[in-house]
Amino acid sequence: MIRRVTQSSAHFEPHPFLRSGERVRVRLGPLEGIEGILVRIKNRYRVVLTVNLLQKAIVVEVDSSVVEPLKSASGSATGPLTHSRRTA
Repeated sequence: MIRRVTQSSAHFEPHPFLRSGERVRVRLGPLEGIEGILVRIKNRYRVVLTVNLLQKAIVVEVDSSVVEPLKSASGSATGPLTHSRRTA
């Protein structure tokens, strides 16, 4: 698939790999700087924005080209949000 695109005359550029459930930041547009959780509903990307203090959330549709994965403290992109279970 990638080879087909690179051999065509179509304009393309690299894009960070994104997964549903991953924490992301909107990098362009009126929502620039907003952070949330990326979800995919009916083949469209949306960012879930939460206000923990109020225990409320909203979801806003975004183009995948305007979001980037958040970086962890170590500088690498954070992975999907998952719950881990500790074993004794």
